Amino acid sequence: MKKTHGMSSPPRHPAYRRWANIIQRCTNPNNPAWHNYGGRGITVCRRWLDFESFYEDVGDPPTPNHTLDRKNNDRGYMPSNVRWATDETQAANSRRAVQITHGGRTLCISEWCREVGIAYVTFKQRRRKGWSIELAATTPPDTARKRKPDGPKKYVPRERKAHIDSALGILGVHKRGARFEASIQRSGKWHYLGCFSTPEEAHAAYLEAKQKLHAGNTP
Repeated sequence: MKKTHGMSSPPRHPAYRRWANIIQRCTNPNNPAWHNYGGRGITVCRRWLDFESFYEDVGDPPTPNHTLDRKNNDRGYMPSNVRWATDETQAANSRRAVQITHGGRTLCISEWCREVGIAYVTFKQRRRKGWSIELAATTPPDTARKRKPDGPKKYVPRERKAHIDSALGILGVHKRGARFEASIQRSGKWHYLGCFSTPEEAHAAYLEAKQKLHAGNTP
């Protein structure tokens, strides 16, 4: 194959890359996508087996996100059956496009996304969150903000945990030199209860404070 004005040399021109992919899918049985293209009878017209002729007919893709789409998915690559299109447009044109009927109308997912004013990526995010296909594609953005499928969140109080000295293993008591300090937590703050001669005295002070501050809790 002859070189084409340097377009086939790295980094290859976007139009050349797209052409090369088309040729591979339609003519190479070892290509991973062969079964969806050449394997089911999708061909490339004789003129487009030459890149220069292909480029003369289709030109450059409008953006890096555009690829060559076939208008009729059961026909091959030829000038009358192709257009530059984004992935979203191609998804709507795919023979595997999912059709959704809602409110008496049937559209594919990308068409519903445009209809209600959401991006296709928003649809995919909703699906990952567990939305049904119909709700994910047909719910307008303002309605989605108000939607609370799981109901209001319930308040679950945090369990208050007393300090446990790793050496003593006694709630609310830790050793300070030769004495034993008692303390208790309330509203996220520690309250000093005093120093005592024995851990039993310190723990008794903790239990007394606990009874006053956290009525109903057990030690």
